[in-house]
Amino acid sequence: MIIGLESNPSLCLDVSENKRECGTKIQLYERNGTSAQEWIWDDGCICLKGNPKFVLDVRDGMKKRRTRIQLWERNNTESQKWELRQLSDGVIRLKAMSELCLDVRDWQIKPGTVVQLENCRENDAQRWIPDHRPVVQLSSMTPFASGASRHAFQARLLRKGTRWDNGFFSRGTRVIAKISRGYGLNLLNDVKDLREAAEWADKFNRTFDGKGPKKLRFVNSGLAPCDCYTDEGWAGVAQVEEHIEGDFEKFNEAQARAMKPEHSNANHTANFFSHWIAAESKEELMISDLQRVKGKDGYTLTDPKIHRDKDAIREWLSKHRCNEFCRRFLRESTTTSQSSTANGTCFEFLKSPCQLLRYEAERLGIRDFRLKQSV
Repeated sequence: MIIGLESNPSLCLDVSENKRECGTKIQLYERNGTSAQEWIWDDGCICLKGNPKFVLDVRDGMKKRRTRIQLWERNNTESQKWELRQLSDGVIRLKAMSELCLDVRDWQIKPGTVVQLENCRENDAQRWIPDHRPVVQLSSMTPFASGASRHAFQARLLRKGTRWDNGFFSRGTRVIAKISRGYGLNLLNDVKDLREAAEWADKFNRTFDGKGPKKLRFVNSGLAPCDCYTDEGWAGVAQVEEHIEGDFEKFNEAQARAMKPEHSNANHTANFFSHWIAAESKEELMISDLQRVKGKDGYTLTDPKIHRDKDAIREWLSKHRCNEFCRRFLRESTTTSQSSTANGTCFEFLKSPCQLLRYEAERLGIRDFRLKQSV
């Protein structure tokens, strides 16, 4: 189970840095699907599911307010026994002193805040929801697609999620559920990448509205609790995306080494989008690995790769070949480094006037082009 905060279920009890060591602090953190957030109740103890010998423990056995909660080996002492009165008040009380409860320190409801003992006030910093109820139900234990780090399943929502899905989905909705292939993957990072990509797509659509490029959007996504048994085991959290009908088409690759010449001809809008972001951000960021289902007015994209390393961005651009949109809009309206958009040719370095003439001749369709070299 995941023990979420009732006032903001996107935040939950978390083992700091996922360390399985005595004394590791327990904090509030964003749901991310890792084993640092999965717990089980056992005879009053709240045990770490991935290693049940570790439990929630009151530091130094000090039964007083503002004492930090930590991870410790189970010894069944009073400092490790808890009770939940979820039907009445939703607080988790120390069984030996029921006036003390699990509390988010100083009411700082944000990732990284220490969890402590505090006088029970039954406020937003003390109401918890141990989430046994799944939101996601898989249609099959076998994924319809698999990547290096995640499996993708057809699924439905059993009930409407709360804040962690941003209200995009409702009960009965068909969705795609993506589940980590290992405990180390942070699914929340993928959700954040999709939302950042969506912001760039909105800006792109506003900038080039009516100027030729098709409109782009990225799928809605969020995290949701699940009780999901797959061929590889159990998962307590899934990344949920809206289900899209249609055949997928890939426009470019995540990494430069996988890029091929045909990618540049696959779709001018999508490849221009990748190039435009690199130019607009001064090569601080670029979005690639674009794949879509075609819609009436544009394209719905999913699973983007966000690059933040300049060397990786430049290497990727070195395999990109500019299309009509790159040459038209980046030459006219964007100022970037010479290495990335030299005369609109991306990384085709123009080291001499001869190279520039050859490029222009090729662009204009002049096939039989010769230069007489001076001696």
